[in-house]
Amino acid sequence: MKLRKIVCLILAAVMSLCCLGASADVDYTLAEKIQNQMKAGSGLSGSLVLTADGTSPIAVALQGLTNAEVQVRALRSNLDQHIALFLGNDDQRSGLTELLKQDDVWYFRSDLRPEATVWQLPDAFQLGNALHPAVEGGNPSFLPALIRVLQMTDSRRSATLDPALEKLTGWLEVWLADFAGVSQVKKLDNGTSGVDLMYNIPMREIHQEIVALIQAMVQDPDGQALLNAIFTGDELAVYANPYLDYYYLDALASLDNDYDVVYTRTMTTLGQTVASSLEMP
Repeated sequence: MKLRKIVCLILAAVMSLCCLGASADVDYTLAEKIQNQMKAGSGLSGSLVLTADGTSPIAVALQGLTNAEVQVRALRSNLDQHIALFLGNDDQRSGLTELLKQDDVWYFRSDLRPEATVWQLPDAFQLGNALHPAVEGGNPSFLPALIRVLQMTDSRRSATLDPALEKLTGWLEVWLADFAGVSQVKKLDNGTSGVDLMYNIPMREIHQEIVALIQAMVQDPDGQALLNAIFTGDELAVYANPYLDYYYLDALASLDNDYDVVYTRTMTTLGQTVASSLEMP
């Protein structure tokens, strides 16, 4: 549950950008405003109240923070950054969770962990730097595109996001079939019979599939409609350019891929997925 709370705090900060950006009547996005403010050395100080409903695992986890006021603080000095999320106020901070960047290395710590340990995040975290650069002249920030997805109305989501996700789901199902392993019959929580299906997937295969899905999205009409809805022209030229596939290949090749991921799917006898889990080293 403590790990869920950490995830909830981080999700809450991202969602707050969506909520604030929806009401801004300016010529720049909230993400751009925050970036400019951070570059100027002013930092960021704010709070949000989160509400959530639904039965998905993320929604259930977020419900534990419903009506709780989450404080957000961020500072930047040259290329170093410090982001803090906590409950309460500056004098009495509860559940303090921090991300720190020093000398181009990211660190993580949280009071929600049993040990007060500072984690140096692995090299994989540097992929985030490529998508969200801290220096001028880098790639366009990926954050505004994320905010546009979160801000989609139900009608626009149905018209652009849902068809593309349906295509992606179909492609992934076909791809997953090649890695199907053992299956085990089990009793579900409601007393009926079900089955656990296990998939052992080499990480290098996942990296290749990520690039393949990007290529397919760029060429598919539904994928193009989604990309055009969430990216500007400059962002499309970088992140959805069919001639820049090597960018993703090089970025993923720099990550550790010498291990397998175990994906387990629990299904009813009618083929309905009721639970899933992902195991990584």
